[in-house]
Amino acid sequence: MARPVWFEKGSDITVVADHLQASAEAAVAPLAFEPRALPGSASPATLHQAALLRARRLLTVSHAEQDRILSQEVNAIDDLVRTANLLVERLREWYALHAPEATRHVTDAKELANLVATHGDRANVMAALKQADVATTSLGTDLDPADLAVIQGFAAALQGVHASWAALEARVGGLMETVAPNVASVVGPVIGARLIALSGGLNRLATWPAGTVQLLGAETALFRHLKEGTKPPKHGILFQHPLVHLAPPWQRGPTARALALAAATGAKADAFTKNDLRAFLKTQLDNDLARVAKRKMPSRDAGFGRYPPGRGTGPRGPPGAAPRQWNRGPPSDGPRGPPRSFDGPRGPPRSFDGPRGPPRSFDGPRGPPQDGPRSFDGPRSQPPRSFDGPRGPPRDGPAAPYKPRGPGAGGSGAGAPWKRKPQGAFRGTNAPAKPPGKGGA
Repeated sequence: MARPVWFEKGSDITVVADHLQASAEAAVAPLAFEPRALPGSASPATLHQAALLRARRLLTVSHAEQDRILSQEVNAIDDLVRTANLLVERLREWYALHAPEATRHVTDAKELANLVATHGDRANVMAALKQADVATTSLGTDLDPADLAVIQGFAAALQGVHASWAALEARVGGLMETVAPNVASVVGPVIGARLIALSGGLNRLATWPAGTVQLLGAETALFRHLKEGTKPPKHGILFQHPLVHLAPPWQRGPTARALALAAATGAKADAFTKNDLRAFLKTQLDNDLARVAKRKMPSRDAGFGRYPPGRGTGPRGPPGAAPRQWNRGPPSDGPRGPPRSFDGPRGPPRSFDGPRGPPRSFDGPRGPPQDGPRSFDGPRSQPPRSFDGPRGPPRDGPAAPYKPRGPGAGGSGAGAPWKRKPQGAFRGTNAPAKPPGKGGA
């Protein structure tokens, strides 16, 4: 085919970039262009600038993708959650100096921030809680009006964090209904957005199997299992779903697997076919959860969480089967017969004086026993070692005089105490010994 001629579009960079984009969209693989000489009036710099402009346009389209915006919004929600927790902890400790009864009575963080920001003073807060009589006998200290105003401003900041948190969650919910409605119907909008953020995009999440989706967020535990042999993780970010963290421990893994299977199927539909599978996924998830709910707690002997229910305590069949019967056949009404005798069909007791011959005698092939105690002067031993032999006779005369050792012996430094060398020193050096295999002795 003929090569798309870009230089015929003139020297306008925008026009050339539009021509390049149209050629790329109309191209069908495989492509085989005919070589063509570049005329002298065409400038390669124009093609270079047009290609850069086209790349910028593609990047702009890529940054405008909704799944990238979802990733940023869900990360912002996580930051707001951490910030709100820190501010609530500080507000409770701070306001407990003024009204400890109020901090004990109000357990909801949002309600406490609203009360402190709106009323401020202990008497007004306790009156709003319909416990005005408690304010007169409170154990808290009175605060200066300036300090009370600072606490009210701090509580107002916490109110703003809670408002931003709620607004972001509402925006994520609305955006998920447009970007990934099937995933949002299975695991919820916030958890679905977290799955998209952890995977790097909706298209990438759609290419992953259900097992990978199940362990998203548990990469550290997974690699610890692969490297150190610890127990494998059962779930990652899906643990935040109520169906998983409220399930019994032996059902959390299968529940997370059922959610991951439905989420992976929904992600493929949201990314490629754009089909509405919410009713189908709900039916599939309900059937899987009903099957998981029949699983009973494994026995202690079978190993908690390691084997399917019923193993070790009953048959290896489906859950709910009857326990294993070790008594073969139906029970008989009469006696089961006399006890088994070993003097009957199996013959008389085994005698060691029979076919196996007489008892072994140690006076036979091995020879008679030795008379008397064993002697070390016979052929089986050497004569007693004598220190008057190869080592020579003992020295004659008195022993040699004692010669002192150490730096104070004979020369300079006489009288200095003898100093022991450090353990491991060799060949007159005071350096400690090195461990074997690293250049040591």
